[in-house]
Amino acid sequence: MFQRATITLAIYLALCLAPTNAQQVNTHRGFWLSFGAGGGWMGDERSATTYFRMGGTPNEWVHFGGQVLHWWQHEDAEHTSVSAVFSVYPLLGARGGLGLFNEFFLKTGFGISAADCYEHDVSGLGLNFGTGIDLQIGGNFFVTPNIDYLVDFYSQSTYTSLLFSLGLSWH
Repeated sequence: MFQRATITLAIYLALCLAPTNAQQVNTHRGFWLSFGAGGGWMGDERSATTYFRMGGTPNEWVHFGGQVLHWWQHEDAEHTSVSAVFSVYPLLGARGGLGLFNEFFLKTGFGISAADCYEHDVSGLGLNFGTGIDLQIGGNFFVTPNIDYLVDFYSQSTYTSLLFSLGLSWH
């Protein structure tokens, strides 16, 4: 008798708590920030990179904000990109059926790009395209792997780079 009541109570709690937990999954609200580090390529040159992003969330599918991406190939060549960022979480509306991919996002942005190469400073327009995924580690904290594709337009040249980074995010 006691066993049967315990099993019935466990099933009841599991059925009642599952919808409650599912409703708490959306942690993308209000202010957010993210920072991280990684590496990448510009042509045949490899580089280390860091980033810092922050902004706001008008709804569960959209983030907006700003970012600073900094990367360097060696002591004589550094690039910095400061841009506005717009991120879309296209799969967020399909919660429940897609598991891990609910937190997948696409992003784009534009802004100012600056390079200090061999003591020659240049600046121009920078475009950023990227993707990533927020992997929840607890509460509103996430580990966020990112891929960024940058196109920097300077007066005499155009550079493209592909960057991979791993960051921590708070929403």
